[in-house]
Amino acid sequence: MTSVMLSWFGRFSTAALALASSFCIQPLRADDAISQLQYVSEDFPPYNFRDSSSPDGREIARGIFIDVLEALDKPLGLNFDPANVRFFPWARAYADALNGTRQVLFATARVPSREKRFKWAGPVMPIQIGLIARRDDATPVDPTSAIVGVIRNDIGEELALKSGFSRDHLYRQSNGNSLALMLAAGRIDLWAYNEAAALWYINRNDLNTARYGMVRELLKTQAYFAFSPDVPDHVVKAFQEGIDALKQTVEKNGRTRMENIIQRYYQ
Repeated sequence: MTSVMLSWFGRFSTAALALASSFCIQPLRADDAISQLQYVSEDFPPYNFRDSSSPDGREIARGIFIDVLEALDKPLGLNFDPANVRFFPWARAYADALNGTRQVLFATARVPSREKRFKWAGPVMPIQIGLIARRDDATPVDPTSAIVGVIRNDIGEELALKSGFSRDHLYRQSNGNSLALMLAAGRIDLWAYNEAAALWYINRNDLNTARYGMVRELLKTQAYFAFSPDVPDHVVKAFQEGIDALKQTVEKNGRTRMENIIQRYYQ
């Protein structure tokens, strides 16, 4: 999986690498709108999630997008603290970002239905959505009979409907953990979701991940930071420049800094 992910980030020419090594993001003023951003997310591992495995049991925000924000913190003057990221079920997080002020929602699949609702910085990395099933389940992918689990208002729900499944055959939940257990118990036949995130939830429940996999791809797209419409354009531009710099800065191991951030979660 790592090699597939890293293949999306091409190598740069000698001139481009020279430019990347000298690239410097100019920090914005401390009182700028960038330091007033509010971060909202969901548990969507390995992209963003809450980890309670610390010795003291405290929940810590982790994931690829969290690490990207930490890498951008000083260059952009974000005043970012992972402890201040608000985690909600996707439907609530999405509504807050759409209707709130100075909101940053992540990780967000950039699709046409969302294009004009937000401002965008990225992409951070590719993302794939598909139908996840038990490998020993012979149930056909039949929109007229199969029961599909989806996260409420998630892109998986939208894609399942577009693929011909009726709302009557969708089992809507607010979190991936519930759907992982339902799939294992046979209460749903399919799960419209990101495969990496689905397998993370399956493993979290001490289930054998080898027994599950994607049986049909629904979408390949890119994951971005999505900004509420009121966020000033210059703030979004600063994020974009910062993300571009992470993709162009080559570290000692020969990979870009963005590649190394992603690699931490695909070993």
